[in-house]
Amino acid sequence: LHRIAGAGGVRVLLRKRPRPSERVTAQCFEVEEGGCSPPAPVCAAGQLGSSASDTIFCRTLHLSVDPYLRCRFNEDTGVDYTRPYSIGAPISSAGIGHVILCGARAKERGLAPGDLVLQPFDSWPWAAACAIPAASVSRVPPLLGWLIPPSALLGAAGQPGLTAIIGVEQVARPRAGETAVVSGAAGAVGHVACQLFKRAGCRVVGLCGSDVKVAWLQQNGFVDAALNYKSASLPVRLAAERADIY
Repeated sequence: LHRIAGAGGVRVLLRKRPRPSERVTAQCFEVEEGGCSPPAPVCAAGQLGSSASDTIFCRTLHLSVDPYLRCRFNEDTGVDYTRPYSIGAPISSAGIGHVILCGARAKERGLAPGDLVLQPFDSWPWAAACAIPAASVSRVPPLLGWLIPPSALLGAAGQPGLTAIIGVEQVARPRAGETAVVSGAAGAVGHVACQLFKRAGCRVVGLCGSDVKVAWLQQNGFVDAALNYKSASLPVRLAAERADIY
């Protein structure tokens, strides 16, 4: 525990906000050493004290870095589904980790040291280890942890994948032989959507923002054609595709 969360533990804090039109750079962050200690007191047998009864202390394994997090660096996020980061406080996002310590009520929820847990929204601090509410996480069944890499639960097997499934199967409802154009095709949602359209028998045209992404989409077989939307020839090439679904 000392090795994971003591003097060697680190947290990533927000040092300053970029202007809304600026990119987030390294200067926006501060790395704090030794800021990852469990809530006191720690009782025997890996249990947190009564003051942290419904809390778990976890070692972080994976964190998500999603495009929507950019708005959280602004004082006003401009949306109603997430809150801004606070100066001097840890950055947070969805995350996965192993439980090290549990409070009594957390154990009543079925959690125990050694469990793999998922926080699928935006409340897992960017820290080597952290204390989080037990009610905010889901226990990952051991079998699932063996079948897929845990990090996939933040991507294709998590919210990005679910977003793609709903968009393709519930909204677009593709039919074999149709042409589907996917914007942001190299992104977390987009590349899954491309594969779902391919599975449905569609011709898939992916739009992305660089030639490197064009090559990545084509090399992995996610699309039938990939176009850089920054290219001057995009209007002509896209018009030739005669899209049925966008």
